[in-house]
Amino acid sequence: MLGRAALGGIWIYQTYISPRKGFRCAYSVLHGGTGCSGYAKQAIQEHGAFGAIPHIRNRFRDCKAAHFTLRDEEPKKNRKRRKKEGWFHWTDCCSGCGPGDCRPGAGKGGSDCSPGDCPASGCEVCSCG
Repeated sequence: MLGRAALGGIWIYQTYISPRKGFRCAYSVLHGGTGCSGYAKQAIQEHGAFGAIPHIRNRFRDCKAAHFTLRDEEPKKNRKRRKKEGWFHWTDCCSGCGPGDCRPGAGKGGSDCSPGDCPASGCEVCSCG
């Protein structure tokens, strides 16, 4: 019974969530074949819900390793930069506090800002993100 519930959860994931998430299983991309959810489904069918747990854990571990391998192979210029977080980031590019002072390279985090980031009224509301 638990196996059926697990298979139902995998079916819901494969049908409704996976197609909308925007990326594929790293293990499947690197090695080919079925993704982790398909592997988990097959393992549950072959070994039962509890017997499949070690197999699924190993697959997730291998998928994590595949993710890091793919990430390391990807050229750094194609990676998306994460935005800085914190209160200090709101004023980094506006150190001069004037419309002409907000330019790429100005202030501590100036490489993140563009001339449109600083309002004409001042830099208290500057968004450098």
